[in-house]
Amino acid sequence: MKINKFITVAFISLFCSSALAISYTKKCPSIRSFIENETIQENLSIKEDKKLFTISYIPKKTKSNDAIFIIPGWSEPILYYDELIYDLKDSGLPIIGYDHPSQGLSYRNLKDSGKTHVLDFDEYLAALKFIYDKKLKKYDNVYVISHSMGSHIATRYVMQYPTAFKKIIMISPLFQINTRFIPSEIANNIVKKMMSLGAGGWYLAPPIILNKFKHSMTLNNGTRSKERFDGRNYWIKKYPSMTSTGPTWHWVNMTMNSNNDLFKNLKSIKLPPTILIQAGDDSVVRNERQTDLCSNSMCRLIKVDKAKHWIHRELDEARTVVLNEISGFFNIK
Repeated sequence: MKINKFITVAFISLFCSSALAISYTKKCPSIRSFIENETIQENLSIKEDKKLFTISYIPKKTKSNDAIFIIPGWSEPILYYDELIYDLKDSGLPIIGYDHPSQGLSYRNLKDSGKTHVLDFDEYLAALKFIYDKKLKKYDNVYVISHSMGSHIATRYVMQYPTAFKKIIMISPLFQINTRFIPSEIANNIVKKMMSLGAGGWYLAPPIILNKFKHSMTLNNGTRSKERFDGRNYWIKKYPSMTSTGPTWHWVNMTMNSNNDLFKNLKSIKLPPTILIQAGDDSVVRNERQTDLCSNSMCRLIKVDKAKHWIHRELDEARTVVLNEISGFFNIK
């Protein structure tokens, strides 16, 4: 038994080795063991042939009838939040997260499982409501940690259900895609043209290019932390089907439309108390609308200058800002 345990820890450690962040390296085997042995992982049927993957940690002793709800970003399986869930396990609060439709271990809409493709944005909202009703409705207060697209979905959900969440922490929220050297209006027109040509179900770019960016530490636009970037490999090896290659033109069109519609009605967005953590070096989303949202709501904006899009998976200096804000805002010190 001891030999088997040693082999397991050694195997896990292969996916956690780096000299750049000793703190992460040391706790990595414990993180994997915790997720695999102390959380509940379920596939819940939202429809007969469509299941949503969920993960729950329920502490043996809870401090209150409150819960933490993690809403991940685009192409981020909830298992990529393993370290964050592990870091919050001593809060005394249940922690619940899930995979959005068309990503992670949840159902896919197309035969090519690498494509992120949902019918419309309401599909995301329906999935969130399903998880909320099944897992979170029983709690007095739900504290949300959302990232990127997850923050956009949370904002849309609050507009429909204003009392659903007690407080929200948004990390690098997606309110406008960063089209880089292409002006936003021209990018929108290009997407519309591709849709009119029937390209809705096509990849936004050839998979060989998309994969190069997704799996290259040098080219990735999410984090400077090589150990956290490589830490995904443990889950990818265990669940090869969980990864996404890239979005379809339909997904980009749908997301752009939802972003634009949201900010046409900026004054109608009334958030609960919210902290928005902005990445200073974000090349995935544009930050201007994040600032606009915070100027109109009960929102405090915090900018982390030396951080890319995945601030919660960044180098310790940036990531600590996220942990400190979660701890203080949710009063779970």
